[in-house]
Amino acid sequence: MNLFITSGGIQHDFAENASGVYYYEGDTLVSHAMTISGITNSGTIIVESGGLVQDIAPYSPATSSTLIEVNSGGKAEDLALCRKMTINNGGTADNINAQGMRSTMGSWTPELTVNAGGSLTNLEAYAANITVKQGASVGGALLNAFSVMDLYGDGVNITVNGYHGPSPSMNSYIGTWHGSLNLYGKASNTTIARYGSVNIHSGAVASGINNQGELQINSGASASDITVSGGGISCAGNAKNIIISKGGATILDGAVVENVQVHIGALYISSGASVTDIKENGGVVQVDSGAVVTFVQHTAENLTLTGSVTIHSGTVFKNATANNASVHIYSGGIAESILTNKGTLYVESGGTASIAFNPWEKAAITSDAGAVITY
Repeated sequence: MNLFITSGGIQHDFAENASGVYYYEGDTLVSHAMTISGITNSGTIIVESGGLVQDIAPYSPATSSTLIEVNSGGKAEDLALCRKMTINNGGTADNINAQGMRSTMGSWTPELTVNAGGSLTNLEAYAANITVKQGASVGGALLNAFSVMDLYGDGVNITVNGYHGPSPSMNSYIGTWHGSLNLYGKASNTTIARYGSVNIHSGAVASGINNQGELQINSGASASDITVSGGGISCAGNAKNIIISKGGATILDGAVVENVQVHIGALYISSGASVTDIKENGGVVQVDSGAVVTFVQHTAENLTLTGSVTIHSGTVFKNATANNASVHIYSGGIAESILTNKGTLYVESGGTASIAFNPWEKAAITSDAGAVITY
């Protein structure tokens, strides 16, 4: 009994219990062995049970028919890929370098698909399209500029990078070229570099995100344990345990967010959003009318304040130094012994401030009726 498998428009005739690695050029079987390594692929490589393909270089210039297919029990490792690769149920691939091209000389885009039951580890991609389907997994991936991963399965340790500068195909144009992750499944331990972009879609779940680029959490999506050390977040879904140490987060109408710490950076909360357990430690929190918010009652000492800073009800700053900062104290907020070096300090009715002036670097102090200010 024979099994017919079609790859790239070419039909190959296999025994029912095929094993090892088959290398075709066109419809001609060039090689069949349990292990094939160290060749330049200009055709189709099919890896069956027990087969191992490794240390493969792509034919240059790449042809659209170049294909690597890894089936159940097969393994591919240490490959350079510039056209197509498919990892099927029970197949595994490790240390894959998917390198596309963007230049004035031309372009091509590798396509890598991991089907249900397939596993991919240690991927590096440039200008590549990667699809990880539901039931498949990817562990350890670096998505550089022009690369897009659609992740429907499970992912861990994914880094999304990018590039800002001259266009590779039009040097006179300066722009930003993202690597992108579209998450529809689950992901943990994701790093978004400065020019990277991650979009978490409805039904997706992400945990452990370090963001310096662009992160979007859509309605119906869920994300937790997020550190914002640059860039920004737009959240219309559910999120919890966010630390903003630089950059900002915008919480949109309908979003539900819990436990946010704001250090240097900004938190903007739109009407219709709900954000609970906000802890202010030197950044700015802006709340639109119609938003539902609660602040953690706490005392922070010996902070150095720069940029825009808010102190809401329940927050106490002791012995803070404001260096050319713009400090806004809301009703119920307290600043004790705040040293103002230039900048501005505004105290709303119900707010409290005891101020230590620097006579050489005076700040502009304003207040509403009902504010409590001592010098």
